[in-house]
Amino acid sequence: MAKKNSFYRHKKAVSTKNGIRSRTRRGQFAQHWWSKRWIDFIERLAEPGRMQRGRTYARQGQVLDIDVQPGLIEARVQGSRRTPYQVRLYFDIIDRSVLPLLIERFNRRASIAAYLLAGQMPPELEALFEEQGARLFPEPHGHNRLFCSCPDDSDFCKHIAAVLYLVGEVFDQDPLLLLRLRGIGKEMILP
Repeated sequence: MAKKNSFYRHKKAVSTKNGIRSRTRRGQFAQHWWSKRWIDFIERLAEPGRMQRGRTYARQGQVLDIDVQPGLIEARVQGSRRTPYQVRLYFDIIDRSVLPLLIERFNRRASIAAYLLAGQMPPELEALFEEQGARLFPEPHGHNRLFCSCPDDSDFCKHIAAVLYLVGEVFDQDPLLLLRLRGIGKEMILP
């Protein structure tokens, strides 16, 4: 990520009324194993102070919207300026040479579809990915590209952290979105 202004002072964020508030007021952001793994992944990306400020932003409702697409998370975060910051987070999708093998494995195990339709991530899914030489979760130091329009000159700001924490809660509610981020659409794996 290109360096932004080298001089940056932390200011209080503009208050929002319609932002996405975290379900948790304190403690963990994730309930299920797959969301906990996502939180472990993001907490390895930045120093603890930025992550703490990101958790605060997530709990205060500073994230205005989140959109999860294959290989991309887009969001707007209200910071200290009037105009919300634009956050774009790029993640590698599953290699197209591996995808048919994964889909074939999914189709052989009816329990995977049953879990996903019930809003759960089957425990064996991560091992299934690894058997095919793929990863269910992005690599912490892989080819992920994280961008925010804020003036912070760090590669990982509190706005990015806030979005990633809330995405963990979104994955808790709908594990199919984690697969979507990795490039596997619902129509590929569910009957």
